[in-house]
Amino acid sequence: MIQFKQRRNRIAIVTDDKQNLDLIRQRYTVPNPKVRYSPYASLTISPISPLGSFQIGMFKDIFETTEELFPTEEIDIEKNVLKTAFPRIRKHSIDRPLTQAENTEFVYRDYQQSAIEAALDGGRGVILLPTRSGKSLVIYGVYLNSKTKKTLVVVPNIQLVKQMYGDFIQYGCDKDKVQVFSGYSHDLKDKEGIIITNAQYLLKHPDEIPEFDTLVIDEVHGMKKGSELSKWVKNQEIPVSFGYTGTLPESQENIWNIKSLIGPILYEKTVADMQKNKILADVKIYPIRLFHTQKEKYVINDFEDIVKRYLWECGVLENCEESNNIIMQIAKNLKGNTLVLFDHIEHGNKLFEMLDHDNKCFVDGSVKLDDREVTRQKMSVKQNCITVANVKCFGTGITLKQIQNIVFAMSGKGVTKIIQAIGRSLERNKLHANLIDIFHNYKYSTRHFEERVKLYKQFYDIDIIGNDIKKIEI
Repeated sequence: MIQFKQRRNRIAIVTDDKQNLDLIRQRYTVPNPKVRYSPYASLTISPISPLGSFQIGMFKDIFETTEELFPTEEIDIEKNVLKTAFPRIRKHSIDRPLTQAENTEFVYRDYQQSAIEAALDGGRGVILLPTRSGKSLVIYGVYLNSKTKKTLVVVPNIQLVKQMYGDFIQYGCDKDKVQVFSGYSHDLKDKEGIIITNAQYLLKHPDEIPEFDTLVIDEVHGMKKGSELSKWVKNQEIPVSFGYTGTLPESQENIWNIKSLIGPILYEKTVADMQKNKILADVKIYPIRLFHTQKEKYVINDFEDIVKRYLWECGVLENCEESNNIIMQIAKNLKGNTLVLFDHIEHGNKLFEMLDHDNKCFVDGSVKLDDREVTRQKMSVKQNCITVANVKCFGTGITLKQIQNIVFAMSGKGVTKIIQAIGRSLERNKLHANLIDIFHNYKYSTRHFEERVKLYKQFYDIDIIGNDIKKIEI
């Protein structure tokens, strides 16, 4: 017999046959990537301890694996385990229709209704919905149809606090039912309703948050193993918790961390599905290779340091005046609103200085929140506006309704960064969005482009124009 028993805030696999436990752990054990950087790191990582305990959020996955591995074995589950792993939060019986938002202009789409139903039935877990799919309406729909009283919504940054608050008010939420806890509004009252906060401000003032019974982490892909936000969530012991994102992180360790603290994947809708159903815009990708005829060479001293070489390459390319000028000329020749994304502040400043355009904006971490909001509103209503923006500021979560073009002036191959950035342009108010993917004939720039192509094919119903990559010699 294999038993699942609750041990405080964890679940334990109890069995007389140690081989059974070892087989389960093998399915949830991967090499530790940190070994290459630290001689003190363990060789492998696993969400299941050697004695068989794990955090409650992993129960569904591990239980299903156990059933698969041992189809003839008797498996016993303590009642407390099920109550904790699948808290019942549905306000009404399952055969009653969902309560809609107060503003009748907003009616749940089929996939939004399915996501809300999955959240109400699961009680805790992750909802995977692409950027531009109306995640905030799903979050609000779960709140309306849940019997829980107090919901805390944590978003990545202060700009998204304003945006989420505005969305809820637009849906018809009574202003007395939603509060903001951030740098510009922090006078909280202990009452039923929703509190919206950004992670940074929350972690600086954790003791000022009133008690709550539902936790929502928006853009949950950013909650990395060992981060301050992960530690805070772990200490809450709130059974009803939901995470929303368009993409899970690349690292298996970080995926397990999210599932452990929040719960299993309850619902998933892919970008390709939504493009086929004409909910999101299609993506046309135009790769451009900037070919440096006289490449600078990296000088190797005692040994080649990968990180140093990558940073050296970034510096060479970002400081190339001819290359930057070409990028800005490409942006100027595009029709419609254009978002030029960069990684490093110095590079963004160079690009913006080179941009000779009447209707231009700049956004990075130093730009005040109100000014960022002006830029966002400007790009939502005007045409032929070019915004040069740091991918960290405008690459995640921010709603930009009138973006026709995105220019990648940055390097990188990270799933969340790339897919979230493209999501800025997928509003279904156009036939397609244009992605201008610029790369160079340098080692890491070319390698990262090849990795990005794999992501495009994995996530999008894409149309790459032409068989040949356009080449521009420098």
